[in-house]
Amino acid sequence: MIRLTRAGDYAARAVLHLASLDKDEIADRESVSKAQDIPLSFLSKILQQLSAAGIIRSFKGSAGGYRLARPAVEITFLEVITAVEGPLALNQCLVRPSRCDRSEKCPIHPIWERAQAGLENVLDSITFAEILMDNDHQKPRPKPVRVDRGDLLD
Repeated sequence: MIRLTRAGDYAARAVLHLASLDKDEIADRESVSKAQDIPLSFLSKILQQLSAAGIIRSFKGSAGGYRLARPAVEITFLEVITAVEGPLALNQCLVRPSRCDRSEKCPIHPIWERAQAGLENVLDSITFAEILMDNDHQKPRPKPVRVDRGDLLD
């Protein structure tokens, strides 16, 4: 069975970091690494893969770095994960049905296919803009200030 690795987790965190920047802001590898607690050597490979997939853009030079290639509302969680992990599969028979001599007659195979489709649909329905909005709602908010009516002036 294929499972998600740290690369998928790191890729999602790197894209989320870039999505949180202003539209034309560029982040260097070191700032992404530090902000998201991703080893720098591992991050380099992930950023290359995300760039090759058209999810982020890289800029060379002393002021170089990375930013999203498209708006965060157009980038799905599934797209980022598959850019670094390859196609997702809940079971080996979904990856290589020809290697499983039971694929065509197995009563469990359709269940794996439905579960796989469900996972892909959920991950494909979540954009990084939505993740940012949800995260903003979880930030601590200042407590309301209570005012005694006696303190108010007429």
